[in-house]
Amino acid sequence: MQNVKMLEEQKKQRQEAEKKEVEDSMLKTRSLLTENKLPLEDMKRRVKRNLEKLEEHGVVSSKDDYQAIVNMIARVSCQL
Repeated sequence: MQNVKMLEEQKKQRQEAEKKEVEDSMLKTRSLLTENKLPLEDMKRRVKRNLEKLEEHGVVSSKDDYQAIVNMIARVSCQL
């Protein structure tokens, strides 16, 4: 009887984890869809925040006006 309860509890935990995973996935999708509808000022803040994160990781530098990312985008565009 105790084994049955344990198996039921494990099943319930798995179902909850799967449900959370689906919900998280849906939130990400919804976020991407609404991202394009943000006001210009919000988009500017988001870009600035992301540039700051990239600078923290050494990918770009404000000293060269973020030229590295411009070059990366240009390279990718040429490859398309």
